[in-house]
Amino acid sequence: MGCGNIAVSDFPETMRKQEKEVEDVDMDDRESRNAASSVDFNCQYRPEEFAVDFLEMTNYTPESKINYKKARQIYLKQFTFLRAEDVDHTYQYMFLNRLESKQLSVEQIEQEQLSCLQFIKFGYIFYRFYQVLQDPRLVLFYYLDDNFNSHVNFKQLKQLLRIHFGIDVKNAQLIFQRVKAKNGLINQANFNKLLAILTASKTYDPLSSYFMQERDQEHMPENFDRAIQPENQDEIFSDISTKRQEYEQAKKFIEDEKRKQKAKKKRDAQFETE
Repeated sequence: MGCGNIAVSDFPETMRKQEKEVEDVDMDDRESRNAASSVDFNCQYRPEEFAVDFLEMTNYTPESKINYKKARQIYLKQFTFLRAEDVDHTYQYMFLNRLESKQLSVEQIEQEQLSCLQFIKFGYIFYRFYQVLQDPRLVLFYYLDDNFNSHVNFKQLKQLLRIHFGIDVKNAQLIFQRVKAKNGLINQANFNKLLAILTASKTYDPLSSYFMQERDQEHMPENFDRAIQPENQDEIFSDISTKRQEYEQAKKFIEDEKRKQKAKKKRDAQFETE
């Protein structure tokens, strides 16, 4: 379903330019490997459901984008604890940085367009909103958690952290050398170590104030992860197997739709030239 590694095109135009300018301070040039073999057995997020919603809104053209307002409506319907400002603040937190921390107006945000990949990624962030409210910086980690298993590409994470916090090359080397990646990936425990280092170095995050508003009980997020109990391990392993199968089926369906659309455009072009 297009949930591959993040690319520059996944960012808004202003952020893409910054991403291209970021110098690579990765000390390990080994090729990152896919983390699909690591499974978070507690995670109940189903990306295929959001992929289906996206396809229905775009008339089954996965390369299209959807209006931000439509995406927000779906998030509010899917996660009833969310408020409209929660969605807006999360989007701003992800796509602004400390050097450009001027808050966008609601009208400006509503002009944005989301790709299928972005739509699914933000769905996962809202699934994890219980954790996000405890530390908003987790938004950056969850956005890169493409396999929904609490493992992210370390090189991409370093680039994103440098953009978000405006970290220069020298300080980036000092900060990131404290954490070692395994096969190009780090887990959430290691990310928490990075957060502790950033806190100790007094790296200020003004955008985190977006999430500091008081919430009533109706809008308190749930912790959707469930602990594995001995009596239902077989059921959960079955759920994981089913989830992976649904994920692959949805991904194949979207890829097939893309091929059909390309073939149709090619036929139409040939017809026009005849």
